[in-house]
Amino acid sequence: MRASRRVPLALMCCLLWGSAVPCIKLSMGLFSVTANAYASQIFIGGLRFTLAGLGAVVIYSIRAGHWIWPGKQGAKAALTLSLFQTVGQYVVYYIGVSNASGVNASVVQSSNVFIAFLISALIFRQERFTLTKLLGCLLGFAGILVMYAGSLGGRSNFTFLGEGMVLLSTVSAATSVCLLKKLSGEYSPVLLSGYQFIFGGAAMLLGGGLLGGTIPNPNPVGLGILCYLAFVSSAAYSVWGYLLRHNSVSAVAVFGCTTPVFGTLLSCLLLGEGSRISWNLAGELLCVIVSIVLVNWSGGRKTVPAAPAAGMPS
Repeated sequence: MRASRRVPLALMCCLLWGSAVPCIKLSMGLFSVTANAYASQIFIGGLRFTLAGLGAVVIYSIRAGHWIWPGKQGAKAALTLSLFQTVGQYVVYYIGVSNASGVNASVVQSSNVFIAFLISALIFRQERFTLTKLLGCLLGFAGILVMYAGSLGGRSNFTFLGEGMVLLSTVSAATSVCLLKKLSGEYSPVLLSGYQFIFGGAAMLLGGGLLGGTIPNPNPVGLGILCYLAFVSSAAYSVWGYLLRHNSVSAVAVFGCTTPVFGTLLSCLLLGEGSRISWNLAGELLCVIVSIVLVNWSGGRKTVPAAPAAGMPS
């Protein structure tokens, strides 16, 4: 895929994902969900992803002229993907975001770029491990750390239930990226996106409900933000799957370095966070630009055949 098409699509996805962190915090506040109300956080997250999945499948079915069913093998693939992408990632993600600042959560989440490259090259064998790609990913992550240092003013604010949970969700998300790359060669990215969100969202909705999770204050504005978050999930993930289908993991994942930029700017705008960030943001942007160039124009688009992974659909 040409860079002229890949770059704007990838940046659009990262802008949408960057907006998710402050919007989640805003919606939880409007719903009167406290930081330790984990059951309600999981319940609301499940509602978001169920809506996202249904929306994607309905639109896909309208375009096809009939309802799209995944079939036995497609359902198995979507279920496997949902264990990492939706359940594994977001159960701990909602807990983490509620106990961390929007800026910190955005930054920690961006280690996805580096982790996804390592998993893709060393475990799934979907691309060659090269020093240029490694340098590009490390440079992008270094830029994130530059911005992070500015946001904390030299202080360490990490907690296990905050940034630690976001980091765990990031490892699960990185694994799901490689799974999506593998499965999108066999199934439509939109179909995978829709049904994995339905399966994962339903599991979170049921689990959160059984644990006593509710929406304490169904604020209309909060419900509107929830619908927007559902759109973010279905649209960005479907486009990301399309990009992974036609490019290597590293060539796509490196754009994730821009997510904290969008997340930080929107957290500053919507939540009033990150007032100390100044030149650090410029340093982050410079590192991101160089890392994207290194990965995308130094063999980042070449892939090797993906070997079947143990325990994964082949």
